[in-house]
Amino acid sequence: MEPSALEKLSTKLSNSDREGDLLANVVWAFSIARRLLQRMELDDGAFLSALRAAILAHGSAMDAEASKRPTSSLHCAMGEGEGDWPRILHQSAGVSVIYKPPGWEVDGRSSASGDAEDGAGEGSGTSELKASPGQRISEYVQSVFPEAKTVYDDLRDHGFLHRLDLPSSGLLLHASSYRALMSMRWQQDALRIDREYLALVHGHLNPGTTTIGGVLVLNGPIVQHANACSVVVHHEAPGGRPSRTYARPIAVLRRPEQGAEDERLYTLVALSIVTGRRHQIRTHLSNAGHPVVCDRRYGWQHLGSDLPWCSWNFLHRYRLAFEDPGGTPREVLEPLPEHLREALATLQPVCLPGGGHGVSSDDAAGAAAGEVSSWVKRLRPFW
Repeated sequence: MEPSALEKLSTKLSNSDREGDLLANVVWAFSIARRLLQRMELDDGAFLSALRAAILAHGSAMDAEASKRPTSSLHCAMGEGEGDWPRILHQSAGVSVIYKPPGWEVDGRSSASGDAEDGAGEGSGTSELKASPGQRISEYVQSVFPEAKTVYDDLRDHGFLHRLDLPSSGLLLHASSYRALMSMRWQQDALRIDREYLALVHGHLNPGTTTIGGVLVLNGPIVQHANACSVVVHHEAPGGRPSRTYARPIAVLRRPEQGAEDERLYTLVALSIVTGRRHQIRTHLSNAGHPVVCDRRYGWQHLGSDLPWCSWNFLHRYRLAFEDPGGTPREVLEPLPEHLREALATLQPVCLPGGGHGVSSDDAAGAAAGEVSSWVKRLRPFW
């Protein structure tokens, strides 16, 4: 069969100097276009398969060329950490899922250039918390995977597929070989990795204007400013990068202050992202009028009331679902860390999203408490 123009393109890109980045960019752009046009998998299977084969071949070539570096003494040579240390939760076919506690920096090319992870990324800035010496996640993987080639490559983020901001917590995907890294990058850019979060936001986030049952669709294009902040702009504004976040409000809670008139409302929210712009989740929620609790950059106006009971961003990536390089579907879940569970326990359930304001009935509060327990303890998938 004569190769299509798209298949020829994938072959041409695989022979270029920057083939890994170029191929990944083509996969991402093509996959976004497919999602918008609602094209079926059968329509483009040959092209996507050709791109995947080219990306994997590129990863294998990088493995063959890479040389391992001698292991140095590291500040965080701790092996399997506990408490506030990173932890390996899953390993298969050259891929690991690692829990990142708050206060650890996912360092590499993206952090140096100001690019973010996949939705909750953290850049440099005087208003953000800084990692203390030795709190770099790259040093952790160099300690536990000293023979892996990717862990010394800062241009490819030490083998991490995506990022999380410094004050946030949650799951990270790491690959110990370039072939495994390229396999996972193809999946991410083809929109085949589920990345799901739990967040606590200010106010009553009402899902009344959703386009999908019970789920808010936050579509605002995002522009990154020189001060390391991201902002949502109009669709016709120049420089706006397409961005999509799904938000499912779970329950409305309250924190009584000095009196009933000072009562503050919050909403526990589950989130899933399609794109991964800098600070995407935090920017979309703040733009909707519901910044994340204890967000120093996008919710600074609430810090005075947040810090006494919540010391870190209440944003946690609790679920990753993917196919490992061996072809086996994987799902990894991580509950809210203890400090966020303790913060959540200081709040009182009020009602389900969209419920009435004011003093709730016992039934409404009970329903809200049930939903909080269902999501926090059982870690339900977003969809």
